Amino acid sequence: MQFDANWTKPIFWIDDNFPYTAKSNGASLIVVEEGATGVMMTYWFKLQKDQVVQVCRGDNLVFIPATCVRKKPGDLTYCNPKG
Repeated sequence: MQFDANWTKPIFWIDDNFPYTAKSNGASLIVVEEGATGVMMTYWFKLQKDQVVQVCRGDNLVFIPATCVRKKPGDLTYCNPKG
């Protein structure tokens, strides 16, 4: 998962659930899924202000209250060395 700068990161969490809250409309989230055969798929999401993405680390589950806006095969996340 890759969140853009329009998210608040959890300061505290309950159990293994981490809530990320969109700070503005159009907050972007990129998710990479690895299928059963090892094939990667990248999904892009746009969320509205105050929508919450729940990440459950212990169960390796993510709840995203939005529909993806596009998807493409492969891991298309990127690394920004400048932070």
